[in-house]
Amino acid sequence: MCLIKSILSNIASEIPATKLDVLSQISKSILSSSNKITMLEISRYTKVVYRTVQRFFETENIP
Repeated sequence: MCLIKSILSNIASEIPATKLDVLSQISKSILSSSNKITMLEISRYTKVVYRTVQRFFETENIP
């Protein structure tokens, strides 16, 4: 998990804080899950609203 934090800290200046927070939570849930990875499973594990996870993956270009 420390590696994730260091990678995300390097790109923090390029991504808005809200997207960075969601990205952090999603990446932790993907790496922690032992089941199949779906947006529903990600939202259940992270307690992030399912619609927020959908919006994150719908984003075509993160500045």
